[in-house]
Amino acid sequence: MRTAVGNQYYNVSLDLGHNEQVSGGRNVDPEALLAELAKYEAEIANIESRFIRITESLFYIPTDDDAMIRHRIEQLIEILNHAFGANNYSRQISADFNRASRNYPPTVHRVRSILWTIRAARQRIEQNCAVSEVTTDARRL
Repeated sequence: MRTAVGNQYYNVSLDLGHNEQVSGGRNVDPEALLAELAKYEAEIANIESRFIRITESLFYIPTDDDAMIRHRIEQLIEILNHAFGANNYSRQISADFNRASRNYPPTVHRVRSILWTIRAARQRIEQNCAVSEVTTDARRL
């Protein structure tokens, strides 16, 4: 089964680790998914870099960036859920987003935590792709 997210189509079936069960037994185009995650990571990192330091531990986010980051986080969660069904990565991003939003405006520390989770998801996908390639190569021998 193919799932459309934006202009990308994903057939989902990657091992997410953390005892995740992949919904539907679908196959993912990992390159397209990795590219999409990298795009969101870059956009969110760009917003994170524009936080303004007020004190040693207090940062301020410009109003335009506040709306944009909320939108990007929601899209990112949707992409992960469409690709993998319920999963720990989207749950962690959602929890960090909710904690960040509880104290208006979002905190830079929670945004950084979201970036770490995106990087962890990308790394897991890349590792699974490498394992899949080794397995495929071994079958050819």
